[in-house]
Amino acid sequence: MDRFERRVSSDLFLMATALVIAFAVWTIAKRGDFIQETVTLNLRLRNVPENILAEPMVRQAQITLAVARTMSARILPSQFVVEVDWNDLPNPREWCGVEDFRPSPPIALDFGHIQRTGSVASSATAEDDLQQQAFAAAGALPIRYILIEPSRIQVKAKFITRVARPEFRTKGKPADGYRLVEPITSSAGAILLTASEERLKELAPPGADGDDGVGAEGAIEISTEEIDLADKRFSFSEVVRLRLPPGTDLVYRDQRIEARVNIEEIIVKRTIDGVAISVQPADRNLVARYAPEQAAVTVSGPEHILRDLEAEDFSVRPSQPPQEQGGLESTVDLKALFSAKAAARTVESVTILSVSPETLRLRFDWRSPDEADGVR
Repeated sequence: MDRFERRVSSDLFLMATALVIAFAVWTIAKRGDFIQETVTLNLRLRNVPENILAEPMVRQAQITLAVARTMSARILPSQFVVEVDWNDLPNPREWCGVEDFRPSPPIALDFGHIQRTGSVASSATAEDDLQQQAFAAAGALPIRYILIEPSRIQVKAKFITRVARPEFRTKGKPADGYRLVEPITSSAGAILLTASEERLKELAPPGADGDDGVGAEGAIEISTEEIDLADKRFSFSEVVRLRLPPGTDLVYRDQRIEARVNIEEIIVKRTIDGVAISVQPADRNLVARYAPEQAAVTVSGPEHILRDLEAEDFSVRPSQPPQEQGGLESTVDLKALFSAKAAARTVESVTILSVSPETLRLRFDWRSPDEADGVR
């Protein structure tokens, strides 16, 4: 029994050894069934956004393949591609150009990506068909990738841009007597809007189709969130969000912008009629005679203060003391002043502009006994 078992074990060992040797011989023989082929291909980009112009800095790559001898006649360059996927590049805002093309960081072209496990792919568009047709005849996969040159490439790209200008929207009105001083301004620098060429043409102002995107005449207006002016009496600054048109984005900034809003009192002019002209002689024995006895005073100031003014808030008198002499006639210049009745806020915020008439024909007479009695 032991002799029988030893014989069986020996036979199995010999059979296994024979299989290993046969496999090795077959493998060595099969190596002779492959030849090397080098294919020159154009580099391609995929998934490039519509708002970016991009192209590889190296136009072509060479792929060296080990191809089953029986399939070599069927290998054509059109069956292969070398592609770079834009989505796997670093953030384009960190390197992509605005006014000119800028290079990307280097991108590796390696065979770890051949099976489309990453951003770079080198594959046969008809590879599945080739594999199925040749597998039975070759006894193995008919294509093996050996080398790709260059192993690293760069992409150059730039944003498609046009200058944008914020159009500040408002709601409500300032407090009574106050107004918004337009335009609302911002300290922000140039705002660059990026989108596809077609979208930017749609948004461009009339007559700006030929603009290079830099001049103010070609700027695209972007509206903002509404700025609330209700009951405002003072100037202020406020951060508002830009409302970007669909299909657009900004380059190098977020969508918020600081607006500077100037609020001021409404300054108007008003003429107040019926202001008394007052000429009081220093000599109590003289009486001043003149006509007219009333004047009109023109002033400027906040609307809400001017509308409440009355003639009693002013007085009109000679700008210089006249020469007092009985029977003497002269022409004197007039000036308008605030009266003691005028409120402090009126004196502080209202400006007297003119008085009409500007001069007065004045005569001093000696008082009659009756007039003298009336002034005692």
